[in-house]
Amino acid sequence: MIKAIERKIALPMVLILIIGLGTEVRLFLTADGSLKAILMAVLLVIQLIAAISDLSTGLIPLWLVFPALVLGMLIILIFDGTSSMLGHILGGVLSFFIFAFFMVLTRGQIGGGDLLLFALTGFFLGFSMIPGILFLSIILSGMFSVFLIVFKKTGLKTEIPFAPFILLATAILNF
Repeated sequence: MIKAIERKIALPMVLILIIGLGTEVRLFLTADGSLKAILMAVLLVIQLIAAISDLSTGLIPLWLVFPALVLGMLIILIFDGTSSMLGHILGGVLSFFIFAFFMVLTRGQIGGGDLLLFALTGFFLGFSMIPGILFLSIILSGMFSVFLIVFKKTGLKTEIPFAPFILLATAILNF
């Protein structure tokens, strides 16, 4: 785990991951076999792996993101043909540029792995979900940061992994 967050925020982050995993289990138990349900199930697994990696290493591996993109394309082609592919591609591209704008605003506080994970989320879900997921993930991470500062677990300069909040926001807004 990143040295700055060892033991200080481990328990709250584990709780966030448990909520994400619980959502994944709930989805599998209630999935209707639709394209949206299948994409959501695959996306949540990818986000969960990314969140665990982000917590343990501070990085979201490229070996996860690019194969996931190919898998998403295959799922869409198999279940829906090419009819909705353009919408998914636009969702990914627009998500990429919106998140890149936030990377510039935060002067690099948001990493490239977060950018790619967010673009992947936009590709899987389409653009309509992205503003809500972005807003909620920022609010949740901000609330978490305030909690840590108030209870003197961290300082203002502590880096907090963002992938768990993307996972949590995606789960909350889709269930």
